[in-house]
Amino acid sequence: MIFEHPNTSADRFPSVTASGYGSEARPLEGRLSKLHIAPVRTVQLGLVARVATVFLPSAALGTVGHELGHWVAAHWLGCAPVLHFSSVSPRCSDALPMVSQMLGVASGPLGTMASGSVGMAMLWRWRQRHHRLDLQGVMWSMLALFWSRPVFNLVVQVGLLALGHATWQDTANNDEARLSLWMGLPQLALGIGCAIVAVGMCTWTARQIPRVDRPTWLVGAVMGALLGFAIWMGPVGPLLLP
Repeated sequence: MIFEHPNTSADRFPSVTASGYGSEARPLEGRLSKLHIAPVRTVQLGLVARVATVFLPSAALGTVGHELGHWVAAHWLGCAPVLHFSSVSPRCSDALPMVSQMLGVASGPLGTMASGSVGMAMLWRWRQRHHRLDLQGVMWSMLALFWSRPVFNLVVQVGLLALGHATWQDTANNDEARLSLWMGLPQLALGIGCAIVAVGMCTWTARQIPRVDRPTWLVGAVMGALLGFAIWMGPVGPLLLP
């Protein structure tokens, strides 16, 4: 008599197939055909040019919009302000109280943040209905990136200090530094805080751009914004708003 362990009989071992143990074999082609291959994210030169063109006036719009915030506040405080390409001359007949001065200085950054927030809201609304980048999406992303101003200013200030092209006193002339000093904070405290918030806002904005178009959008946005900044701060701005 042959003794056989009840769990070692041949008919108790499940068959091994391409699809696993104990199941019927299935064609591998059927499974491979269902694999989703994500589109390759490459930079499209034509789209780069179009995005850069839209972002070209962003520096002028952002700068003038920022200064208009100062202009409106100065006018509301009873002054006779004059708008320049990158500043405002308040021209107040009497010395303003400290609170009024702080309001006038804060109005520029607050106006820029408000504009950027409107752009973010419209970009979010656009993203709910679109899966590829179009002109409207580029325009709303440009407005949303008005939030990038604190980051740009902080990088420029630190760079100028590191290269020896500016002194510590020179960095006290921007809005955030003046507000920091008035509030008894370190000179760069408010600028760094605003820059940290701005990084989050800009990151959120970039994530709203469809992934397949994001590298192209980023290259075009940076190229257009930097070129526009050079043009506005160079020959065009002083000519139009001296």
